[in-house]
Order: sequence, then structure tokens, then C-alpha cells
Amino acid sequence: MRILPPAAGLPLAAFVLSAGCAAPSEPAAVANLADGRERVPPAAPVEVTVGHDEGWHPVEHAASGEGSWRWTTARAALSFRNPRRPARLLLDVQGRPHLFDRPQVLSLAVGGRTLREETLDTDAVVRLDYELTEAELGGGDVVSLELRVDRTFVPAEVADSGDTRELGVRVTRARVEARGAAHRDRPAAAAPRLRVAWTRDVGGGADFISLGEQLLLMAYDSHDGRGERAVLGETAGYAKPLITPDGASIVFTIRRQNAVYAIDWDGTGLRRLADGFGLDVWADPVDGAQWVYVGVDEAPTDPPTYPAVRRHRLDDPAVSEVVWDARPVSADSFQLSADGRTAAALMPWPAAGVADLDRGTWRRLGEGCWTAFSPGARPLFWYFDGAHRNVTIVDVDTEERWRVRIDGAPVVGGFEVYHPRWTNHPRAIVLTGPYTVGERANRIRGGGGQVEVLVGFFDEAVTSIASWRRVTVNDEPDFYPDAWIEPGTLPEPRGAAGSRPARGGGPDAAESVRGPDPDAAESTRASGSDAAVLVVDVRVREEAALPTPASIAPYREGLLALEYDVVDVVEGRLDAPVVAVAHWVVRDARTVAGAERPAGRTFRLALAPYDARPELEGKRLVLETSDLTLPLFYDVASAGLAP
Repeated sequence: MRILPPAAGLPLAAFVLSAGCAAPSEPAAVANLADGRERVPPAAPVEVTVGHDEGWHPVEHAASGEGSWRWTTARAALSFRNPRRPARLLLDVQGRPHLFDRPQVLSLAVGGRTLREETLDTDAVVRLDYELTEAELGGGDVVSLELRVDRTFVPAEVADSGDTRELGVRVTRARVEARGAAHRDRPAAAAPRLRVAWTRDVGGGADFISLGEQLLLMAYDSHDGRGERAVLGETAGYAKPLITPDGASIVFTIRRQNAVYAIDWDGTGLRRLADGFGLDVWADPVDGAQWVYVGVDEAPTDPPTYPAVRRHRLDDPAVSEVVWDARPVSADSFQLSADGRTAAALMPWPAAGVADLDRGTWRRLGEGCWTAFSPGARPLFWYFDGAHRNVTIVDVDTEERWRVRIDGAPVVGGFEVYHPRWTNHPRAIVLTGPYTVGERANRIRGGGGQVEVLVGFFDEAVTSIASWRRVTVNDEPDFYPDAWIEPGTLPEPRGAAGSRPARGGGPDAAESVRGPDPDAAESTRASGSDAAVLVVDVRVREEAALPTPASIAPYREGLLALEYDVVDVVEGRLDAPVVAVAHWVVRDARTVAGAERPAGRTFRLALAPYDARPELEGKRLVLETSDLTLPLFYDVASAGLAP
């Protein structure tokens, strides 16, 4: 441990590589050995991009502008891509031991195992310099390094301050270097080859839907050793990047130009394909021809819609034809089936369903957003719920449906996710999250540097997410992804056409749900009555401001979920002492009367499980809860509240 001079501190941004300049996380292999192992040459130390996960307070800056830092809570995690070789960790930290009866102790842990401990017995900035072995970094793709502080403080409790945050230590620098190593063998990667394209906001950090011009077009290949990289060096309004079926090119739109482009994976061969907005890419299973589907004649709706869809042949864009003009199509939710005859779509938002492109007909299957169609043999369709946490999957042939939770990645922590899309493989999806910045009414709009790109892998039955793979590891806002799995590197769903869902099997397992019945929903809304499974007396734990129609737009209807202490169970059975209950606050884009729930007030409520009410799945749900694992119920009587 070395004590540094009492300077303003080193800029935190110094250890985060600028977008598009990430150095390779590992050197390229120079030879394949007969036993399937790769020979890796020596490499010079390489700085590795570091991201902040849970447990950090926002960045603060010195008044002089010459330094910045972040405070930890009792536990704070740094994450970085595993370099697969020894690494050097440099931390500049500053504790407040004078506030306690003995020095603070800072521990570093990976995977729950403590690697180092340091006693902080001075208020000065100290530099910690550690050599970490490859074994200590673990075998995962991403290393999560936890900083644990045994003593924390609240400034308002120890000084004349209004700061009520829990603070551990102040970190002014965190840097990781992958160290050079002698020639050695390592196992060849067993994970499926993955390519991902997305947008990165280098402006305000909240352009999650590519309305501005301060965006980079980003790419990542799990097998090329280049890490996260910018495909094009200049910023522009890149929107909805799509990886072509052969994985060789990226198709994207620039909104302000009303133009669709393609570029080869290596960043060469940029060409303009068509006017409009790129909706999807598809390969004809008969002749292998690749087509780009483009929305044309944009209508000024919220979100934007397109009265017609035209497709262009990728290798000869002049070859084109209109494939759909029966109903307007929303931009972000059009995806074709494997045979190209059917497409998942919002026509328009929030009406979710499938379009028969041959017949020009439309079938509504639910209400939500970000519809998608599986590329597999079984005709599976999904729509995303208004809580931004689950998808409802529908077998288009049988209309059997089940709900799958997609907010379960460790880095997400149960917060909202966005941009869900089925990849080119029926067992893999891609999305972004967590969304933790801004007002709870619409945290998607807040964006933020904590938003990462994640790939989820379904189980063999496509009923739950069995595992997650974190693609981006940084403090940059990453949005709008598409992913491509190299064919043959990931098993297909069980059986040639997948299998039927089974209940149970863990927190992300499928739950069979009923299809929406618009007539029943309207009847419930009119009467305000329903057969609830519980009647309870509950007390509001903490009051929250009501979401406004403007705050949840473009949604026109929304519910607010608050935490309640269970005072008494009048009818039914409930073991939980605390529950979350959602009630209506916005109907028809107007605030309902009587929606306030003051803290400390007791209500007698008739409750039904929220997930058992399919008519709610497309409505905006605002969770004003500190514990995202609480059982969630629906206040049945609130359906009778009117604007």
C-alpha cells in the first residue's frame, strides 16, 4: 500500500477506454494443436475496460474539474472481461477511518472468495497494487470483482450535512491490466460463436431508440479477440442494427436520412440499400438469397409506423417488391418466421400479433411491445409486457401460451430490460439492461452507462432462460442490439420442432397463461368486480408520487405498484408479511380519481395474482418497490376507478 499526495484525485474516466478503442482482451492464437488446444504467444500488458455494477454511487467531480471519483456502499462490484491470463489491479482509494473506533478494512472478492484484505488507517488516498492470477479471476467470461468495506457511514449522521447516502470508501481510480505471459496452452473456447451489433450513445447517454446523431455503431465477435469495437469511426443516427443471416454484414438505418445501409462485418463495403427504415433481414431457405425488409412512407405516430413494407435483395437492392400494405407496422417489432410467410408485428402498437404475408391478413394475439418470431421450426411468437420484465410466448398454430421472465440476468437484478429480440437461433435472445436511472415511471428513458447488452439462452424446451452471457462490460450506454449465433455451435430446441412448456423448474420457468379476452377485460373495467383469491387488510409502507399520463407515454394506461405491510388476512391464505400491490393510476391517458395511497393508511383490498391477469400484460406497470422479489398482486377493485 502506498500513500499518495493529497491531490484532487485522478479522473475516473482515465481507466475506461473510449468507445471503439477497446484493446483486445486476449491475443490471437497462432496455432491449433492436435489436442484441440491453442498456443498463445506472449503479450504486452493491455488495459482492460472496467465497468461499475451494483453498489456504486454516481460519479462526482472536483470543483476545479481536475478530478472525479465514486463512492462505494458496503459492497460494490467492478466488472471486466476475463483476460484469461494474469492481471494487475490498481486501485486508488480513500477511506474515513477517523470516524470509527478502529480502521476500516477493505476486502476484494471474486465469486464469494476473498482474495485480498487491506487495512485503511489513514484518511489520505492510498494506492493498492495487486497481481491477480488467472486462477483467481475464475473461468467465467466476465470477472465480477467485489469491494467490501466493513464499516460505512452516513454524512448526515456525523456532520452538518444533508447527505443521507451510505458511504464506504472513495475510489478515484480503478484500472485493470492484462499481463504478458510466456507461451502456454489454454483450452479452445467451447461456447458458441457469437456476433453482436448495437448502438452506443456517446452524447447524453439516453438515446435508447436512436433519435439523435451522437451514436456509434458497435460490434463484438466472441472469437476474434478484438473486444467491443466501433464499426465506423464517426457518430451518426445509427438505428436498429441487424446482422444478416450469414453473419457477414450489418444492416442499419439512419433516421434523419430515411435511409437503410449495409456494411461488411470488418467495416468495409459500406453501401446504401434503400429509402425507409430497416425492419428485418431474412434468408430464403430455398435459394439462400438474403433480403432486407424496409418500412416505407413513415407516418408521424408515436411510436412511428409504416403503411407498407418493401423487401430488397441484399446483393442487388434494385430487386424489390412490396410484401405488406394491409395495416400500418410499428418499426421495432417486425420479425419474420423461418419460412418467410409470417411475421411478428405490432399493427400498430400496442396490438401484438402475426401477419400472413401471403394472404395479407392479420391475427391479433395479445397486447404489448417488441414482438418477435422464432427462427426455428416451431412457430413461436412473443410479445413483451408493460412491466418490461417478461415475454409471453405463443404457439401460433395452437395459441398455447406461456410467460417467461427475461430480467433474471445477474447484472440486471430484477430491474427493467428493453430491446428484446430473438436472434438467428431459436434458443438465444438478446436485450439490454438494467434500466435504473431516472424516474420510475419510465426508467427506459433514463438510459445510462449501466445499460449493457446481454444474450440469454433458453432451455431445450424454450420455457425459461437457462443461462445468460454478458456481451458488453463498460460504463457506456449500449442500446438496440442484434445477435447472431454461428450455425451448428448451439443445440436446437428439444425435438425437431421444440416441445410443450412445463410448469415449475426455477424462478425463470414458464407459467402457462390464458389468452387476452378483450370483452372480459372491458366487462371487468366497467363493473370493477372480479373473483379475487384474497381479501386482506394492508398498510402502505411508503407513499409515492403518482405517475402522470405524460410520464408513461406513449402508454395510455398504467398501474402503480406499492409495498404494503400485511395487517390481516380476511379471506384466503397469504404467508408473506410484505407484498407489492398494483392499482390503476392512468386510464385513457388521464389520471384516475382516488388513486392516491398515503403512507401509513390501511386499506382492505381484494387481490388477485398480477401475472394471472392477461388483460394487464400490455399496460405500463410502475414498480415503486425497493424489494423487487416481493409477491406482486393486483388490486381488483381499482378497475372501477375512473378518470
